Amino acid sequence: IDNVWIYFGTGRYISKMDIDDSAQQYLYGIKDPFFNSKDTEYHLNYSKYRELTRANLFRSDTVTVTTSGYVLQGNSLYGGFDKLESDIRGNNDTGSYFPGWYRLLETNGTASSERVISKPTLLGGMVLVPGFTPDSSICGFGGRTVFYGLYFATGTGYVKQIFDIQNKKYVMIDGQKQEVVEVKSELHGDGLPPSSAGIHIGRRPGAKALMQLSTGRILELELTPPFYFRSTIVD
Repeated sequence: IDNVWIYFGTGRYISKMDIDDSAQQYLYGIKDPFFNSKDTEYHLNYSKYRELTRANLFRSDTVTVTTSGYVLQGNSLYGGFDKLESDIRGNNDTGSYFPGWYRLLETNGTASSERVISKPTLLGGMVLVPGFTPDSSICGFGGRTVFYGLYFATGTGYVKQIFDIQNKKYVMIDGQKQEVVEVKSELHGDGLPPSSAGIHIGRRPGAKALMQLSTGRILELELTPPFYFRSTIVD
């Protein structure tokens, strides 16, 4: 979207003290102001830098997207997906925009909180990143790994399922049942995730994400990215 984006998560897993860390951690997607033409003060300006706080960013974990294109913010109807993306881009009546998004990862009281210790992977308009929750049990395998798939510009689901979801969820909007787009895969496993996920693209439609955990188990996830990502002839 006419910008260079930076994606990263917070948290660490280096020492034993990190295992019991229950602090809130986050995922971020931020537009680099140097390449953002809407930031006229910073665009291609080597003498300037911009400092952001979470208050400047769009909070995406409160948003639910349906496969019909409806968007809920909390329990309230936000509008359509086009409006959500337009508001973040700044293509709205007010001219205001968000320089990025963030989402809260899971916490469980005083227990270990979910964090990101792997690099995000981008493919076809989606950001793929493993989320890791340490296990303090001596019988555990280091922790539990899940997989997030987020639309790159909003940090939410897209208007179609990215993952192959078996147990689908639904919400009622204007008296009609709407299918919820999942941002976290149902496939998860015990063990630490790799430094980043591997992506396999074959002849079949879509793609496959591969993650080998510290236990040796390999997680394989079928993916359907928002955008067409194969090379093709352009007229």
